[in-house]
Amino acid sequence: MDEDLGTRLTLRGSIGSSMKRTIRGSSFIGFMGKPAGTCVSMCVLSVLCIGWALGISAPVFGQQQQAIDSTASPPVLAIAPAGQGHEVEEAVATWSRLSLERSHVLLIVLIFFLLVLLFTHRARKGTGLDVRDIPGIRAMAGAVERAATLGKPIVYVPGVFDIDNIQTIASMAILVEVARETARQGVRLIVPLNRAFLIPLAEESVRRGMSEAGNAGLFDRNDIRYLSDDHFAYAAAVDGIILRERPAACLYMGGFGAESLILAETGYIAGAVQIAGTAETQQLPFLVVACDQALIGEEFYAASAYISREPTLLGTLQAADILKAIVIIILLAGSILELCGCHILSAWFTVQ
Repeated sequence: MDEDLGTRLTLRGSIGSSMKRTIRGSSFIGFMGKPAGTCVSMCVLSVLCIGWALGISAPVFGQQQQAIDSTASPPVLAIAPAGQGHEVEEAVATWSRLSLERSHVLLIVLIFFLLVLLFTHRARKGTGLDVRDIPGIRAMAGAVERAATLGKPIVYVPGVFDIDNIQTIASMAILVEVARETARQGVRLIVPLNRAFLIPLAEESVRRGMSEAGNAGLFDRNDIRYLSDDHFAYAAAVDGIILRERPAACLYMGGFGAESLILAETGYIAGAVQIAGTAETQQLPFLVVACDQALIGEEFYAASAYISREPTLLGTLQAADILKAIVIIILLAGSILELCGCHILSAWFTVQ
């Protein structure tokens, strides 16, 4: 009996410690939103692209090695199994000379890095940043105020994809801002999940947002609910929550499949204000028609920067816009030059 009790206590302690490590690890997204995190990520990206621009030859694995057949005239470079051929040399990864064919990649990365630093600095000073007003993001604040007035909760659905999907990551960043606003207004926030790995991340996101708003006592772990990995079972469970809780607003932020219209129709029947955001082009028509407001494509990715007004996020957002404008100008200039018979840009952007 004592041995069984000791085993259970040990198991419980190991599970608890592993969950704490997982929750602490989920603060990585918060770190990446800070200036230090942005600098680290940009430096890593620059190092990777510089290494790719320099060019490094990969080793040959397995039984294939380079062999030179000296009997042929002229000598022929052949690939033969080890032990065959007259001369066999083992392939070794070595640094090659600077590859000028890839210099445009290095140049683009450096330009983007400098733009991020420039606009982040200007954002911290509060000058030179003009962010376009997005009705869908502005409607989120109105939805929270409506929930506070009616005394009803808000249901936040972070999509149906796992944490390795970029839309889910963007949804978690928006969840922090939504949790902060609901905590200020004293509104209950319900987050149904369909991936077990999202549980500690969603809990940490909601806890962080409410703590920053000074209302950490509003956080309830029971409102972060794992339902099912199956898409339609998850949609049915979320529909049940919506019909039972009768929320004032439903926010659908993330990647969705065929269940998007099922969720949106149920929210409409419940009389909730619905705001959707996704980059799934197949589901956008359904969400635009069924919801009151929709964030389309890049508006969804820019939502966290727009709501939080974090200088680092705003600087990265504006730097990306400037880089897109540069790419469009290069495409137009390259098209005109090609029509005139000049192949300078096309040759420069060709990677061997």
